[in-house]
Amino acid sequence: MNPHEKINMAIEIISTAKNRWDYEDKQESLWDAAQKYPKEMVESFYKNPDHQLSIAWCLAHVKNSIVKDFFIKEARNKNQYVRWYAIINLRKNKSKDMIEIFVQALKDRSSLVKGEALKAVKNLKDVRVEKALLHLVKLKSFKKNSPGYYDEAKKLLKSYKHI
Repeated sequence: MNPHEKINMAIEIISTAKNRWDYEDKQESLWDAAQKYPKEMVESFYKNPDHQLSIAWCLAHVKNSIVKDFFIKEARNKNQYVRWYAIINLRKNKSKDMIEIFVQALKDRSSLVKGEALKAVKNLKDVRVEKALLHLVKLKSFKKNSPGYYDEAKKLLKSYKHI
């Protein structure tokens, strides 16, 4: 059986899930496929729009250049969960070339994406991050709707006083 057939079979298996717990049990085969066949999983993401979230979630925990490039592109996906998974994956890459992606994620409308972006920029000192954090802590909606992330953003911003 080739990688695409294995991935399709894994997608078929999760399609039969009756509830969340059943789904999580059946997702293991897709998870294994992501680890073994990341290139084919990325291809399947585009071929299977009904299963993009499952595929992206499995890929979020794979670390290689194919998946990194995929998530750099998908960090601007229209679906907030795909963007969230992208930042989960990309935050493992603490290189300076990721800063702009993390800054954009700090400006995202989704609190899930912002929260992951806060984790990503925790030890990155850059003026672009500082500006994004300043903007973030000024948002009343952010303070009201995401108080934990708001506190984290304020804490990170204080660390910039020492630059």
